[in-house]
Amino acid sequence: MKRNTFLPLILALCMLAVIAPASFAADETTLGGAYATITTIADEGGTLTVLIKTDTDPAQDILLRMTSGTAVLDNETREAADFSSLKEGDEVFVYHSLAMTRSLPPQSECAAIITNVEKGKAYAMLSTVATITENEDGGIKFLNKAGDLVVTVPNDAPVSRFGGEKGLSVSDIREGDTVFTWFLVTAMSFPAQAQADEVVIFESSGAEEPGASTEGTGAAATGSIFADVNESAWYVGDVMFAYENGLMNGTSENPMLFSPNANLTRGMVVTVLWRMAGSSDERVPAAAGGGQFSDVAESAYYCQAVNWAAKNDIVTGIGGGKFAPDANITRQDLAVVLMRYMNNAEINFVLTADYLFFADDSQIADYANSAIQSLNKLGIMRGTGENAINPRGQATRAEFAAMLHRFVDVANEMSVPQI
Repeated sequence: MKRNTFLPLILALCMLAVIAPASFAADETTLGGAYATITTIADEGGTLTVLIKTDTDPAQDILLRMTSGTAVLDNETREAADFSSLKEGDEVFVYHSLAMTRSLPPQSECAAIITNVEKGKAYAMLSTVATITENEDGGIKFLNKAGDLVVTVPNDAPVSRFGGEKGLSVSDIREGDTVFTWFLVTAMSFPAQAQADEVVIFESSGAEEPGASTEGTGAAATGSIFADVNESAWYVGDVMFAYENGLMNGTSENPMLFSPNANLTRGMVVTVLWRMAGSSDERVPAAAGGGQFSDVAESAYYCQAVNWAAKNDIVTGIGGGKFAPDANITRQDLAVVLMRYMNNAEINFVLTADYLFFADDSQIADYANSAIQSLNKLGIMRGTGENAINPRGQATRAEFAAMLHRFVDVANEMSVPQI
């Protein structure tokens, strides 16, 4: 199978003055939501920008770029509104990309602005429909893509399309759709439970169209090529994304195996990050990391990657001049390494989402607490079920593939000129 060349992500994301593309999928795992006040509206050369101050960080201005893909939704009429309806001083609710430029003020792509909001009352909740189940009364339930909310939509709930058809039914809501929903009460469970009294379909998945493209989903058009990766597995798209982009290889060629449930080793992690960084052809001496790791042989597949990671302070070893490349890595240590990689690459994400508290938070080591919370807020690291983050559990290859996929999805909210 032909393999795609993965463009170095570091070069792409260190650009200081780029902003997100003209249109992008509104996905709650890559968006932040906040109450805000519009302070300035500008239209320069046909590019509309809105300067806001959010309630979460009133000291920080954020410049939002409006595009044809940005929704302006009137929260009272629950219908699409025009950009001209936006006024300086308006109290609004905004959904914007978590990826921002490093300029002052930081710039971000705006997915939606909800007008006519009143704090403490229902506003349009933006969600991506992950899975749908039917209720006995003819309605449906759907789990959002973030995996933290189950929404019940009664059979008689009003359903419409943003700026288009009205009078649709719940059967018109499909997996992959991005929707606005309104509900008053959310049960404090995990995932949270809510009942919608209205749904507006913002972006359609196009699932009803035969032969619809799977581009951007991470899944190969023909499904899994690995004998041990079932096409119905939750991680199939993530595994194929990591494989097709040259980040992770299979563990066997005949038969083709990926070993999704196998534990992830420290050597595997740095090798993948090295590939993501562009796999420099320049040989990195063993001593470049401040001292040779006695347990990293120069003939090992991970030797160059380990030395590169040590040189760039992404890993530090386990002490005694050793790295333990074949030791399994825990989920909390994986989070720490990923955050160090982001810091080394000067990748700046603004964290506007709330941290999802887990029942086993007390098990997170102090050194990993910030990394886990940051990655969870970005939607990159999620729970393992039963309201647990499992920080001391062994990370699996499938979990790493999923985190890589989400990381790149978030990072790609920035546009990069073709070099």
